[in-house]
Amino acid sequence: MTPQSTLSPQGTPLIFGMPKKLVFGYVALAIFMTGDGIDLVFLSRYLVTAQGFTPEQAGLCFTVYGFMAALAAWTTGVLADLFGPKRLMLLGGTLWIALHVLFLLVGISDPTLAVITYGLRGIAYPLFMYSFVVLIAESTEPGKLASAMGWFWAAFSIGLGTLGAFIPSLTVPAIGEMATLWLSVAFVGAGTLICLFLVPGAPKDALVNQPLTRE
Repeated sequence: MTPQSTLSPQGTPLIFGMPKKLVFGYVALAIFMTGDGIDLVFLSRYLVTAQGFTPEQAGLCFTVYGFMAALAAWTTGVLADLFGPKRLMLLGGTLWIALHVLFLLVGISDPTLAVITYGLRGIAYPLFMYSFVVLIAESTEPGKLASAMGWFWAAFSIGLGTLGAFIPSLTVPAIGEMATLWLSVAFVGAGTLICLFLVPGAPKDALVNQPLTRE
């Protein structure tokens, strides 16, 4: 049985309410957020028990991470208007990989470097995630936007809340924490590559191509 395709009144092809041309964007988001969420279920404990961090130092890493994520989320909309949502998604994926690798190479055994590298990694995922929100908004008619955004949150939850939490339960006992942390790079890299090759840019008549105003 094939998915039922429909057309919105303005002619955008839809699959169960999902914009057809953005299907791979939803896939990329789910895979990306899986990689982003893998460390959340065990990293704090691992830093304390295996790397010698104090609970306060481990907590500071996540506090800075959250602050940087909030800052990035606040600015992503404007940056996506300036540079285009797909470019910003690719920037977010690239930054995530670079900062995560730095964290694993030099930050994971040093509390100060951990705060810097892991904390700054918080900038990356909102660039990818919320730039895709902008792309959805620019590619979907207003009457279909609610359904398209519902798919966005479904993909996000499948990645971060489901697979990102489940995969470590299998990999940590089998290959250990460090190998599991490296596995995150594979997921984020795969999501970024899908974005690069299979996700379209903003439509030519999107607001991103119009001059910004102060209003």
